[in-house]
Parts: sequence; C-alpha cells; structure tokens
Amino acid sequence: MIRTVRDVLPRPWWWDAGVALATVALGVLSVTVLPLRLAVDVPPAAPGVRLTLVVAVALPQLLRTRRPGLALVLGLPLVAADVAAGFSPAAAVVLCDLFYCAVLHGSGAVSRRARLAGPVLWVLGLAVLAFAGVPTAALVALALSGAALLLLPVWWAAEVRRPTQEALARRQAAEQAARIAALDRRAAVADERARIARELHDSVAGHLAAIALQSQAALRTEEPAARERVLGSVRENSVRALEEMRALIGVLRSGESGDDGPAPTAPRLADLPALVESARAGGLAVEVTGLPAGPGVPGPVDLTAYRIVQEALTNVSVHAPGSSVRVAVGREGGDVLLLEVINSLASGAGGSHVGTGSGVEGMRVRAAAVGGELEAGPDDDRWRVVARLPLGGIAP
Repeated sequence: MIRTVRDVLPRPWWWDAGVALATVALGVLSVTVLPLRLAVDVPPAAPGVRLTLVVAVALPQLLRTRRPGLALVLGLPLVAADVAAGFSPAAAVVLCDLFYCAVLHGSGAVSRRARLAGPVLWVLGLAVLAFAGVPTAALVALALSGAALLLLPVWWAAEVRRPTQEALARRQAAEQAARIAALDRRAAVADERARIARELHDSVAGHLAAIALQSQAALRTEEPAARERVLGSVRENSVRALEEMRALIGVLRSGESGDDGPAPTAPRLADLPALVESARAGGLAVEVTGLPAGPGVPGPVDLTAYRIVQEALTNVSVHAPGSSVRVAVGREGGDVLLLEVINSLASGAGGSHVGTGSGVEGMRVRAAAVGGELEAGPDDDRWRVVARLPLGGIAP
C-alpha cells in the first residue's frame, strides 16, 4: 500500500550513498582547504577530530530516504558535536538534508514530528545563545542562518509533500471505490444467481417432481383409464415446464440484447385448479377452500401466492406422498391475502422428511419480496405452511 512519497518515487541504495559521499568530500575540503568559522568564535578542534566528525556526520545520510526518522535522530547529536568542534559546511548540509528527508519521505507521524522539531530547535538554540550573552549582531546572523538550516527545509519539504499526499489520498480513494464497486458487482451477480435458481426451483423443479411422481403412479396402475389420465397430466406438466423454461431463457437473453420482447405469461392464482389436478394425479388428496383469486390482487402478489402454493404441494409430493392436503385461500382483514397449505405427516412409500430447506427458504424470500411473511413447520401431526401477503402498497 502506498503511504509515503518514497513509495511513489523510490530511491536506490546507491543514491543515498552518493549523497553521503558528496557530503564527506565537502567536509574534507572545508576542513583542509577552505575553513569556515561561525559568527560565534568557537575554538576549532584538531584536524583529525574534525575529519572524523565529518565522516560520522555523513553516515546517517545512508538512511536519509529509507529510514528518515532514524537518520534524523542519529544525525542531530553528530551535528551538534561538529558545531562544538568548530563547525564545517558538511554539518549544515546534513542538517538541512535530514530535516528535508524526514518531512518529505517519512511516515505521517515522522513528518509531523520533524515539522515540529525544526522550529523548536531553532527557538531553543536562539534562547541558549541569548542566555550565553552572544552579541546582538552575532545573534541576528545566527538566527538567519538557523532559519535557513532548520525552517526553510522543513517548509520546502512540506510544500513538496502536500500535493503528493493529496494525489495519494485520491488514488487510495479511487482504489477503495473500485473495490467497493467490485464487491457490489459480486453481490449483484450472487443475488441474480440466487433469483434465477429460485425461479428454476419454483417453476421447473416443481413440474419435474410432479412428472416423476406421476410417472411412477402410471407404472404402478394397470387401469387404462387411470394410466391415460396420469400420462395426460405428465404431458401437461412437461409442456408447462418447457414453457416456463423458455420464458426464463427469453428474459435472460433479452437482457443481453436490450430487447425485452413480449412479456411471458406468469401463472396466477386463477391457475390453481390445474395445479391441484396435477397434484391429485401424483397421488395427493387435495382439498381447496376459498376463492383462487379475487379482485384487486396485485400481479406480484398473485404470482407469489401461486408459487408458494406450488412449492408447498411439491414438498408434500416429495416428502409425504399419498397424504391429504388442504389448501385455503382467503383474505385477512380485507387487505392481506392469507394462504394455508396443511398436510398430514404420514408419508407413503418413497417419502422423506429430510430436505435441504431451500424450498421453504425460497417461499420465505418470495413472501418477503412483496412485504409479506411466511411460517412453515410441524403442527401436531401435520405440516403447516401459512403465508400472509399484503395487498396494499404494490401496484396491480
């Protein structure tokens, strides 16, 4: 992750080593050929000591960009020792360079501390010199020199760092937005896949389960009339499954081409008689009470109610074949569509009470999608599915 200017413009190790070597050359030249003196008369140390200090002062520059905070901490005492030994231009260069690198290349905490340390050292140094009785002229000269060595590099580095940090912040914000967008796309794809799976489970899987059960019933019966009736129901379920599969594929393809095409005919509560006859052909004793549909039922609620009844009957056929089922459709309070599918738990041959739970969960999702709620579970010796679907708030 990009956090500092060095991450954007990394420097090789030999770059810092070259800067340190140039500082040593300047220090050696100033000690041996062009000696300089401070405004305050400080007796110089022996040349050997000063040359040693020149080399020592330049060593922290090896870390000037890789570890700028550590380089500044190590360099300040060495600069102070060089000043006490007589001062060399190398110390001034190192002081400026280390503060500049600490503010520019350091982390956020290191940069803030370096920006604070520069002015503090400048003020403390002037206070010590004033307390020591340095003449005013010399104190002014040292104040200007200190400002150039401590304040100027700090300000300059801060000005260089600011636009870079702003660019880094914008880049990180863009990367975060891209990650969020990718997560949103994944969530949208997952939701769409779940919706398609639910549609296939509720429509096609229901018809296929009915076909399987009805085929088994046709193989077991020897009466030609009963077999013909069951085979007719098998064909009807096959045709419906193909129609709903084609409709679903058509919707998916129209989304790719941008042409919605004719809207597929969705099943409604008015189609319950055919659904009930199919369940009866599969061996269920189904009793229907209440009106299949009524005036003012919105289309989404109508479709949801049909799918819930279809899934409930499919579950009964798979887990409790041969049982008796009661389907009740009515209104509760005038603005809620009430559905009840109740069956006995006694299962016939081939039945199973163990399932994946996806059918019940799919019914709950469908009910919640139209603002309703669904309850499913055992009730004494029966299995009961109750759905309450509000009729208001959804355009018919």
